[in-house]
Amino acid sequence: MNGRIDTRVLAGLFEGLRAGILLLDPRGVVRETNPAMARMSGSSADGLVGRHAGELLSSAASALAAG
Repeated sequence: MNGRIDTRVLAGLFEGLRAGILLLDPRGVVRETNPAMARMSGSSADGLVGRHAGELLSSAASALAAG
């Protein structure tokens, strides 16, 4: 082992976590998401990529307020 983490291990963790993850660029635009986040949002991963995180948060807040 050379002290580096295998990217396949990281990819497996990212894909397998039950917690939703959004990877954002410096402007707050979603660049990557895992399957758990897609399930939590009710959207596909492709449907989240390219959207601004603020848009997703305001949608989530609206859904919570609606009950």
